[in-house]
Amino acid sequence: MREEDLRKKLQKDGETIEIPESLKPDRIQNRLEQSARKKKRTWVKVIAGAAALMLVVGSGLLLGQTKGKDSDSYGELYQTLQELTSQQNSLIDNRIMDKASGGVPEKAARTFSEDESAKESFSDTNIQVEGVDEGDIVKTDGEYLYVLDRDYVSVSIVKAKAGKMKTCSVIPLDSQLTAQELYVEGDRLSVTGTRQAEKGGVETIVRTYDMKDRQKPEHMGTVAQSGELHTSRMEGGYLYIFSNYYPDLPESRNKTDQYVPLVNGETIKMPEIIVPENPQTPQYLVMTAIDLTKPDRASDRKSVLSSGDTFYVSQKHIYAASDRSQDGKDTEIRKFSYKDGKIQYQTTGKVKGYFNDSFSMDEYKGYLRLVTTLNGASGSTYNNVYVLDENMKVTGSILKLAKDERIYSARFLQDRGYFVTYRQTDPLFSVDLSDPANPKILGALKIPGFSEYLHFYGKDRLLGIGQAADENAVTSGVKLSMFDISDPSQVKEESTVIIKDTFDAEVLSNHRAVMIDPEKNIFGFAASGRKGAGYYIYRYENGFKQVFKEPVGNNCYDIRGLYIGDVFYLVQMNQIRSYQLSDFKKIDLLNI
Repeated sequence: MREEDLRKKLQKDGETIEIPESLKPDRIQNRLEQSARKKKRTWVKVIAGAAALMLVVGSGLLLGQTKGKDSDSYGELYQTLQELTSQQNSLIDNRIMDKASGGVPEKAARTFSEDESAKESFSDTNIQVEGVDEGDIVKTDGEYLYVLDRDYVSVSIVKAKAGKMKTCSVIPLDSQLTAQELYVEGDRLSVTGTRQAEKGGVETIVRTYDMKDRQKPEHMGTVAQSGELHTSRMEGGYLYIFSNYYPDLPESRNKTDQYVPLVNGETIKMPEIIVPENPQTPQYLVMTAIDLTKPDRASDRKSVLSSGDTFYVSQKHIYAASDRSQDGKDTEIRKFSYKDGKIQYQTTGKVKGYFNDSFSMDEYKGYLRLVTTLNGASGSTYNNVYVLDENMKVTGSILKLAKDERIYSARFLQDRGYFVTYRQTDPLFSVDLSDPANPKILGALKIPGFSEYLHFYGKDRLLGIGQAADENAVTSGVKLSMFDISDPSQVKEESTVIIKDTFDAEVLSNHRAVMIDPEKNIFGFAASGRKGAGYYIYRYENGFKQVFKEPVGNNCYDIRGLYIGDVFYLVQMNQIRSYQLSDFKKIDLLNI
């Protein structure tokens, strides 16, 4: 179910059932925009309930230069924003008329954690880069569960021991805050989200709590920054927050707090704002770093007069990609180094096409490997492979692959890359990246349907989760595929299964929605269909073996599964159920 289908379903259901806080229009709009962001390239965006529509032109127009220009004063910045706003207003009108007329060395995602103490093993949030954590609606440290409630206005801390559960405390959040993600680092809990700013527009909020006493968590500090939360990461005890800020330009350039990004009420200084040579979009990418031992301030901040469409964060660098043209033909990628809460701009590179998501990028041995989809003439599309050096210069490429298809998923492992394109069949391409100057296609396996998420499953296997489809591109259910990649030149689909009566799963657009541990030979996620939604768990033993299915209502979104030791926990925002991992016998149920 894509975002428009979900809107219609919610509207219909709303006529007969009482709408909880989490399903009110403003919160639904916020959640849908978060889910849709990764795959939309040109769209009309509703900003914080404002009456006016603002066009985000692929979140970035053509930026002619990679080098920034010096701007000595906020006045020059104001003048630039004036010019860009005028240009964009014209584009908004044109784009709306067009719409009306029809006119991911980085290892596989970490899923297993065990500290140096006697804690039991437990599943972690499914992330892209080992050592770089990502926020989610449910977290665990192996002793407690931390759950963002169904209305996104409170966090429950639940003691979990051998499947028995008890609520220790509930942290109420700002009623105006739409919370989105949680992070847990030792005795620190951080909540990220977006709320209305006092002076108009929206701002991103990070609230951090001291949990030395889980019964009585204490608020330690809050950081607020201009714009809507796009994504975030945590590494080495620091949070890195990325937001997109669309200023409502005031009549006077003296009102700097209305058109210059703010961090905790203070404008970002000009030396920390990167102004591209030829900016053409009146918006900012805002980045902050927060030391979790001092969570009431930002240890560093940077801003770019540009958009931030897709972010990839390796263990050393932040890559912020922005579409440079409204037709999806060019992408600009800014490279920042980061360490111990300091962010430093490095350089900028350019490639043809746009990214599907963060998995379309991967850093290995100093090189950035990319796959993009390019919109060509007369509605045709092509797909490209690029390798960029540490200075973001293209060293090698493969161009114009799979005409009239687009990339649906990608995954990299050392000197190999795999990506899926789709229109009517699902070609899984394997790429040799061992020579950065001469990448080579090794093989292309064509099968019906398409995989929207790829995950390495042991040494020689690649798991694909996507949708089954016929020759007319009509989908017929959530599909699991296991690929044999022992010979990259002869990739084989060794097993497949279509989950009966399903048509959607959050994992198709959010990799954090899947619990997966190849070492334990287990993975699970929620999927929905005509008969409601269920949580499914599989093992792989000479084929896919379903070992667990549990109804979870009608909606497959915002549902998480995880394990601690030998116990599986199923979290539905307002309820947690526990089961023996060996035979999935139910142990306990807790309403929160």
